[in-house]
Amino acid sequence: MSQQMVSQKAKVSANKIELHRLGAWSGACLALIAFVAIATSSGSAANMAYATVALNGYNQFGTLDLTTGVFTSLNNAEPNYLTLAAVGGTLYATGEAYGSTAEGKLYTVNTANGNLTLVGAMTNVGVNGVEVFGSTTGGLFALSDTLTSNSVNPATGAGTLLGPSGAPGFANWYALSGSGSALYAGVQTNFYTVNTTTGAYTLVGSFGTPIVGYGLAQMGAMTFVNGVLYGAQEGSWIDTINTTTGVATGGPMLAGGYIYGLAPDVPTNPAPEPGSLALLGSGALAAAGILRRKLLP
Repeated sequence: MSQQMVSQKAKVSANKIELHRLGAWSGACLALIAFVAIATSSGSAANMAYATVALNGYNQFGTLDLTTGVFTSLNNAEPNYLTLAAVGGTLYATGEAYGSTAEGKLYTVNTANGNLTLVGAMTNVGVNGVEVFGSTTGGLFALSDTLTSNSVNPATGAGTLLGPSGAPGFANWYALSGSGSALYAGVQTNFYTVNTTTGAYTLVGSFGTPIVGYGLAQMGAMTFVNGVLYGAQEGSWIDTINTTTGVATGGPMLAGGYIYGLAPDVPTNPAPEPGSLALLGSGALAAAGILRRKLLP
């Protein structure tokens, strides 16, 4: 056998070993991608929110499982009637008019322990301050005690009048949605869209009767989590709300408590989009294919 043939056989043998290693490497990569996809999809499926509640005689801040109604307290010494809204990855709070010790002030909230840091006075928002507080992905908004719609500067707390809301007055229940691409409101038993330029409310429909035996629903707080709008019906039940019709579907109850504020519990490291995982997988397979073609005789 010539030296050239021996060399060629050795090269083929080495390539086969490399191909075996490459196959194992490709399999490991795909297994890792599958694991990440399962883990991240499981993480994003958890419907958790930050909440301010009155529970067991304390005004508390913590996390609320929107699927089960289980509340985990992080701080049990909050101001009363504290409402929440989130924008730009920061959680904000203010007190409702007519009674809250945090009335007329904007705070940031430390999500680890519920501690508040004063941003500033919420000037130019009604006479006595905020009736309800909410947000879109682009900014903070408030309905004042005089039923005007206002945007709120998250850096200073100062309000800017948008215009009259047109919302019915003398209602016991008001709510603004949080963290959606659009802004919605609840007034008594009805659901509205809110024009974030003019502040005008437009009726969508009634919340309906999601809890049998309790009449038409009324919302005390609302927020988007994982693309779904949740509402605290009468401050106790956690409903989901159809933004096209306004109809609410009943959910679990916060036993013995009252929900004042809701905001999404956004993970620090957001789950990768499915498209990103697909690109990662196709990239690994493409690299493996190129190496395989180079190694084959």
